[in-house]
Amino acid sequence: FFFFKQKTAYEMLRSLVGSEMCIRDRFKVKSFIFTMVLVDIVMFAVVLVVGGIDYSGAFLQPTTKALLDFGAKYPCYIRYDYQLQRLILPCILHANFGHILYN
Repeated sequence: FFFFKQKTAYEMLRSLVGSEMCIRDRFKVKSFIFTMVLVDIVMFAVVLVVGGIDYSGAFLQPTTKALLDFGAKYPCYIRYDYQLQRLILPCILHANFGHILYN
């Protein structure tokens, strides 16, 4: 004797609301987060291939020159050379493999 009718999987799917819906839809291929992670990984790989690896630092660390060439935040370039892209590009640049892994 059941007091409550058990829901089928289809009924449960339709009843998801709020945070449950967000969790279910979090990592679709077209999502913004997925796209940004993909851009970060591609940018990290390009910086390593084009700029080279600094073997004296952390694991898979790009050279300082490579980071500066690809737009690392450097106040003198922003202030005196008006390189305003350096305010945005550091969002997708990573200093080493551990940095990209934890971000």
